[in-house]
Amino acid sequence: MLANESILKSIIYDDIQYCKVILLLNQGEAQSQSLVHARTIGAITTPVDQHKLLQVIANQVKKSGFTGLINDIELVDYIQVLAMNKATKAFAVETEAGRGVLVIHQGKPIFAVYEKLRGEAAFQAILSLPKGKLVDKTIKKLPPPNINKALTQLLLECSTWRDEHQHADHATVEEHEIFLEELIPEAVPHSTSRARMPAQPWRSALGFGVAALVTLVLLIGAGWKLLAPPRHAGEAANATPAVMKADAARMVPLAASTAPAAPTEKSPAGPTSSDIQLNQIQTVTSLEQPLDIILRLHGSNTIGSKLAPNLATSYLKNILQASNIRIIQKEAPVEKIVVGDTATGTVGIEIHAHGSSTSFKDLLQGACDVGMSSRKIKDKEVAEMRALGDMAGPASEHILGLDGIAVIVNKGNPLRTLTIEQTSAIFSGKITDWAQVSDGRMQGPISIYARDDNSGTYDTFKGIILHDASLAAGAQRYESSPELADNVANDRQAIGFIGLPYIRQAKALTISDQGTMPIFPNFFTVATEDYPLARRLYLYTPQQGAKPQVSDFVDFALGATGQQVVNETGFIDLAVRTFVAGIDPQELEVQDKGVFQRYIATTQDKKRLSLNFRFRPNSTELDNRALRDLDRIVDFLRSQPVEHILLIGFADNQGDYHYNTTLALDRSKTVRDELRSRGIPVSEMLSASEEIPVASNQTSHGREMNRRVEIWVRLKQA
Repeated sequence: MLANESILKSIIYDDIQYCKVILLLNQGEAQSQSLVHARTIGAITTPVDQHKLLQVIANQVKKSGFTGLINDIELVDYIQVLAMNKATKAFAVETEAGRGVLVIHQGKPIFAVYEKLRGEAAFQAILSLPKGKLVDKTIKKLPPPNINKALTQLLLECSTWRDEHQHADHATVEEHEIFLEELIPEAVPHSTSRARMPAQPWRSALGFGVAALVTLVLLIGAGWKLLAPPRHAGEAANATPAVMKADAARMVPLAASTAPAAPTEKSPAGPTSSDIQLNQIQTVTSLEQPLDIILRLHGSNTIGSKLAPNLATSYLKNILQASNIRIIQKEAPVEKIVVGDTATGTVGIEIHAHGSSTSFKDLLQGACDVGMSSRKIKDKEVAEMRALGDMAGPASEHILGLDGIAVIVNKGNPLRTLTIEQTSAIFSGKITDWAQVSDGRMQGPISIYARDDNSGTYDTFKGIILHDASLAAGAQRYESSPELADNVANDRQAIGFIGLPYIRQAKALTISDQGTMPIFPNFFTVATEDYPLARRLYLYTPQQGAKPQVSDFVDFALGATGQQVVNETGFIDLAVRTFVAGIDPQELEVQDKGVFQRYIATTQDKKRLSLNFRFRPNSTELDNRALRDLDRIVDFLRSQPVEHILLIGFADNQGDYHYNTTLALDRSKTVRDELRSRGIPVSEMLSASEEIPVASNQTSHGREMNRRVEIWVRLKQA
């Protein structure tokens, strides 16, 4: 071991200049004084006690905060860790271009300043900085808030902001000079030989956001090992809880590393995923007490990767009052069991996330209780599963939340938007060079990254984008969403598609359809399903023969606490919110200017709600999501100072324009009658006929999106 100490010291203490070191020793092993250094912050013994490890790190951070280089730290990941832990922190940034401050209070960004920029613009500027110094400090006093947007929306808008803004303004931040001087210590050199550290799924385990700065040096037996965490989340169970392996030790934090804070000031009361502390991680064979599997959730990797484990954990804790909640990681990376101890014994919820198609196969074979799918069940599957009841009916099909499929490229790609047609041509191999879609701003062969055939993400993408075309030969396929996103972020020629929570360090493009405006995937465009690649996340349950826990779990997942978990895991929950919506008439093809102008005039002084009611083809019958949304909107309207409710109906373009104008108004009347029966009066109704489509009317999916009713409200002035 001594022969290797000089090598170890060279790697850790000389090459990695800004790390902190924790020595890990065998039981009874003496600490080598030659390895003790100013950057050594403690020592622990094997087997690793997670709580002792975290305590060593926590003590160091509480004592001194930390200083690091922006090019070594993923700011987005760090801010999301602060959000999950509802932390209050301030950190200052200093670059060659200037200085700034970002303040997080109880997990929400409340204040940002960067040179002349203030509020949301400064927040985006700071997150877009490619290099510089970052100093983390516990804040002494809160400045007056200047950020009003939710973290979810801010992060989703970050990629677009980077393309549209440059940091050319270097004016002094005069009114916050004292604040800056208090937070910024001596300068740290900008140049370093250390390579940029990619985002890692285990950072949330450290709870204090310092994981990116800590290197664990493991001195085991007669030799030593410097162990790095897995490069991709797919190598670490492809999921939250993420897995960090260190020989005999395993740590599995439950909170999702990508989970943003709730997108409104008021969130439903209830536990968050970060409330749960795992006591240990066990292998499948190490569970000593008998285990009763009470639920089996199989299917979508999008849901099963992080959302299902978080829901299962919250369900065990809050509904079954379980304690000692932990994860059993099975041999397959996408298979795990969430385990908890209850008054009647140890119970578990099994999660297999092999893809949406497997959910229907396993339901039919009786191998699972709840199917997870990131696409709607197909007519063929409904027919095959008729013995279980009407699987497309409201008793079996449950909309859990919403997600958007983002088309992602490398941040170095200058492209900002694609049409559906261009996207299809790229992924089917008809367009093979970036010069064909970038007006010469970028050239070279296009590298295609795609999810595998079992993925609901791929199924949805194929249905909306590819249709009958085949994926381009040579496309690289992935079972893991995070791994795909990370590879796109590391390949300047790459393009891929992914669920919104997995954009990570890639850049999302705006997407337009025939006759529609380019739309960026963010909270409200996905919540309303106006974004062309928005999709629903489903739970499917047998209509007949289901065990009692199935309905209990579904009700929990669709209720207030379950929807909060959906939100905190990074997906779009179904809670109702208001937002200011705008339309650029230059981007639209208008058939009847009178109808369009009435729409603009009527909505001018109102806010739009974050949902649309949608309908079955050629009818006024509400779809399955709308039936549950009625209760949500009633609860929202009763809790708000609403003085005017406006319903606007829309139709697709199939058939006569006059007929569709009447049909659109009739759809508004259907919603009015449902609200009226629940004690909510509607002030006004309007038909927008075939105008303002949000998707192409050339496809069945697009027409489904266009058959809708929007809800607008005017709130009483305080």
